[in-house]
Amino acid sequence: MKKSFCSRLRPHTKVFVLLALAAFACLTTQLAAQIDEDRRPEPIKQPQPIYPSAMKDSGMVGEVTIEFVVDTQGNVQSPTIISSNNPSFEQPAIDAISKWKFKPGIKNGAPVNTKIRIPIESRLVKSTQPEVIKQPQPVYPRAMQESGMVGQVMLELVVNAQGNVQDPSVVSSNNPNFEQPAIDAVLKWKFKPGTRDGKPVGVRMRIPMEFVLDK
Repeated sequence: MKKSFCSRLRPHTKVFVLLALAAFACLTTQLAAQIDEDRRPEPIKQPQPIYPSAMKDSGMVGEVTIEFVVDTQGNVQSPTIISSNNPSFEQPAIDAISKWKFKPGIKNGAPVNTKIRIPIESRLVKSTQPEVIKQPQPVYPRAMQESGMVGQVMLELVVNAQGNVQDPSVVSSNNPNFEQPAIDAVLKWKFKPGTRDGKPVGVRMRIPMEFVLDK
């Protein structure tokens, strides 16, 4: 009967071989773990490019390929245009990509600068602004009736996808006495909601409100 390779080895040689095999297995495991740790940058914030006003009449879909570096902090550096189907889309694409944020690329367990090339599309989004359908007027404050002052309040608010007013706040006014009545009134307003690509969406707006004392 033939003896196996290990059975023919002397005891001390067997120990050496087993240690070498164990070390090789450990090294293989470490290399596999290291490979698992290597990764490409992953986007975590991707503002879209603003569609250029010069192209709105055409409605053309803009296509721009950009090359840039994602640094070790996940920021975009040195964006350059590789190609585009119209020069009008190039600067908006660079402006957008410069605001992107990434999880940085990893090599051998440490963050590294990584060069990336990606295509960016710009599409014309069809949108509408909210339209008022119910507009109760503000109540003139009693404290101001003797003065007869014309009150002016600028409000900022959100018209939600249901056409209701949310989170109204005062941007400016010519007298603090007009501010709360203005908020109370605008909370009762009702809108036809704004849309984006045909779907109702929340829209932030500024609305001026005027108070005139009835004589």
